[in-house]
Amino acid sequence: MKKAMSDKDKMYDKMQQTIGRLFYPLHNSIAWIIKTMEELQQKLDYTEWIIQRQQYHITKSEKAIKSFVVDIDRQFTTATDRSSLQCVDRHWHQPAEMRSADGYVRRYQWSCMMYGNGD
Repeated sequence: MKKAMSDKDKMYDKMQQTIGRLFYPLHNSIAWIIKTMEELQQKLDYTEWIIQRQQYHITKSEKAIKSFVVDIDRQFTTATDRSSLQCVDRHWHQPAEMRSADGYVRRYQWSCMMYGNGD
């Protein structure tokens, strides 16, 4: 009976060794694949989060740029309206008497006295 038990134990050990040689490398490969898949999923989730964040910032930036352009357009329109109302003359900032014909003659005479008449 002892011999039968020892033969049975030997056969069991041999079978365990065979299973171990086949199972553990396969199990290790499957575990590595599962671990790699989980890491890739984490990278994908992170990349998706970054893309969503960038899209949010792009949308926010586009809105800011649009409002900035609208403000500039509004200011430009207002400035254009103001300049067309004030005067077409390049001396619009001077008092009215300086812009008159007499004022022009006086300025011309003064500049001739100061700088010569150009002859």
